[in-house]
Amino acid sequence: MVEITAINGSTVTFSPGLHLARSGALSPQLWKIPQLLTRAGVEDLYVTGGTSGNFFLQDASYCWIKNVESDGTVSSSPASDGTLGQGNGMSGDHVLMQRTFRCVVRDGYFHHATHVVQGGGAYGISFANYSSDNLIENNIIYYMNKPLTMRATGGGNVVAYNYIDDAWTSADRGLQETTLDLGHASFPHMELAEGNYAPQIATENVWGNSGWMTIFRNFASGKQKRTDANETYQIAAIAMEVKARQMNLLGNVLGTAGVLGADHDTMQFEVTSSPPGQSKAAVLRIGHGPVRRLLARADVLLGEIRLAGPAR
Repeated sequence: MVEITAINGSTVTFSPGLHLARSGALSPQLWKIPQLLTRAGVEDLYVTGGTSGNFFLQDASYCWIKNVESDGTVSSSPASDGTLGQGNGMSGDHVLMQRTFRCVVRDGYFHHATHVVQGGGAYGISFANYSSDNLIENNIIYYMNKPLTMRATGGGNVVAYNYIDDAWTSADRGLQETTLDLGHASFPHMELAEGNYAPQIATENVWGNSGWMTIFRNFASGKQKRTDANETYQIAAIAMEVKARQMNLLGNVLGTAGVLGADHDTMQFEVTSSPPGQSKAAVLRIGHGPVRRLLARADVLLGEIRLAGPAR
């Protein structure tokens, strides 16, 4: 997503420049969104009970969602994996952003779902369909299948200073789900995650890979609030699934000292195999996934890493 600043004959000028260059040999084209919402916002609102999500922002620029609570708890007769509270439940995405440009989600509280299930049924903040240059800042997001996920985003997005916790699925309570998911559909790229608390920060290859991400000054412990009671495998602070491209990790605090998980395991520094490394808790999990190939070591650039506990 870019903003057209001038048209002169067949020459179109836009801002910002492309985050990832396109080859002229592939005959790239420009497509204009026919209708665009701009400079509109939602503030100071409590929302619950959405059956296809609670907030949906599409074909929008310079819009915002600020200081809202999106509540997925259920006040009576919850699902077996629901949580009792004052809300009327929620299924879908607390916030879904599609084809958005320079929009902001700030100071929000997004939590719980009627059923904590995968497949888009219990997402927190999800931005998709080449959404670009958006800011997700200072939010609390927890107890979802995917609290924050990128799906085919367009680059330049910033996820900063959020508290993100308790990612899981009722289909497999022993799996540690990704808390901050930087790639759930091909091809998120040139994105920044800075200053977040998120126990597991990862990319994946379920629906395609991602690349050129920067993970900067986050705290990723590998230990969610629910880890010790439930989780037995794929426990990690940083997980880069197979085919992740040229990721940068700089200035992060990673890992947990002592035992963690339902198996009372300790974290080793790095696991680069799957299997057998899947069940081993690790500070870094690199190159795992369904293709069973290891990443080239040059694909992940590790800058300064500060461990929260002693490495083995």
